[in-house]
Amino acid sequence: MTTTTADARAPRLLPAARRAAD
Repeated sequence: MTTTTADARAPRLLPAARRAAD
């Protein structure tokens, strides 16, 4: 993975994981 893809995915996956956990 490149830094760009990681940065692009992180903001999308993190909130989704938090919402799923809630």
